[in-house]
Amino acid sequence: MATGYSIRKSISNGRYTISISVDVPVLTITQILNFRVYSATFADWQIIQDPYIQNSSYIFEVGRNALNKRANFEFSFDMLEMSNLRSITVGFCDEMVRWYTDTFVKIDIDQIVIASQPVPSNKKVCFLSTWNIKCGISQYCKNVADALISKNFEVKAFENTEDYTNVFSFIKSNGYNIFIVQYEPAIIANFDLLVSNIVALKKYNRKAKVYFTIHSENTDLIKLDGIIDGFIYHKKNTLLYRKTRVHLIPMGVPIFDPKISKLAYRAQYGIKEDALVISTVGFMFGWKQHASVLEKLATYMKDNPRLVIQLLTSFHSINNEECLAEYDKIRYVFTRYGIESQVVHITDYISQQELNERLYLSDLGFLWAAIQTTSSSASLKEFVASRLPVIRTDSTHYHDVTGGCMITAQDLDQFASTIIDTISNSKKLQALSLKMENNYRTMNYGNVILKFIEVFGA
Repeated sequence: MATGYSIRKSISNGRYTISISVDVPVLTITQILNFRVYSATFADWQIIQDPYIQNSSYIFEVGRNALNKRANFEFSFDMLEMSNLRSITVGFCDEMVRWYTDTFVKIDIDQIVIASQPVPSNKKVCFLSTWNIKCGISQYCKNVADALISKNFEVKAFENTEDYTNVFSFIKSNGYNIFIVQYEPAIIANFDLLVSNIVALKKYNRKAKVYFTIHSENTDLIKLDGIIDGFIYHKKNTLLYRKTRVHLIPMGVPIFDPKISKLAYRAQYGIKEDALVISTVGFMFGWKQHASVLEKLATYMKDNPRLVIQLLTSFHSINNEECLAEYDKIRYVFTRYGIESQVVHITDYISQQELNERLYLSDLGFLWAAIQTTSSSASLKEFVASRLPVIRTDSTHYHDVTGGCMITAQDLDQFASTIIDTISNSKKLQALSLKMENNYRTMNYGNVILKFIEVFGA
């Protein structure tokens, strides 16, 4: 058994260092004897054996001449990686043969010390975006911001209506080296003024990096070619940039970890256990035709009282007039077909947690679009987060998720009949759910944010 462990933890040159001195016992060496990390306990209490810790040194070979002698080992870890860990366990390992479990020692990670370290300027991100309003871009930006914060970045978000002088004064005076604009033409107050401020920032600080996340294209963007450091797209660009690189990063999926069963969530929200629940989510914009889809399903609903539809269709903070017109159409369908008791219609902008719980308790989702777009659907990602199979049209708006979906033509009759056929096919629903689970594993923000960090070079 290893004895006389002496452990010292410190931070040096931006690295988390654990220096260990130990009396090496006389151990059998079949091929190679290593002293290394056996397991890591993460912030969510998940324990991973033989973890891979990026940009870190934590495996040391021990020669036969070190047996029965005092040895010193210096583990050097990436600070960002250690910010996600509660503890590590280290010990001796006869590689590919056995771990010497009686040599294990658990080492707690000093998160308070890590958090007290100054944040490097290349890990300080400032956003310009809609913010804290009923808007898909606002929610998207918050998801990205939260994911960056979880990776030990410092984040500041300015509303798109903020005076640009205030935005760029903050960036300069607080040493922010990364500036990201959430670009949608309608939310940029003065594009040319924004560009001139970016040019001034680049002259002031040559290390400053500027990126535009593109939610919809506009030819104005060509003016940025050669000025900014990168365009971030969620789908292939149609505009041609000759000097500035385009980074293709999938739109992420919100992180959702169900705490209770589907039936328990149904009880929580007052939905019967045996109900067949069909759900959709998104702002009540006319092109989504919520009322038209509901009308196509109304006859089936009257014939089957177990059918329940959740319309999680919020009003929008900016384009409310269009939403109100669609709301009136939905109310008309309720009255004409007498199906209001079978519809849960929520027009508030509910919390992320409730949204995903309501989708999770459902059997099937649907998304209608009869248009082609240069943008990507954030609503579709909510179904992935909730592992809910979805019926969708072949619109390019839904380009980035195919597994776990039934895809129809942009025909309301075909769309409605596919919903009804699928909701009664339990084997099909189960198979689609498994594919949605696979989507979630690869597309959740915990993974997607690493692609952003790679772009930043942080």
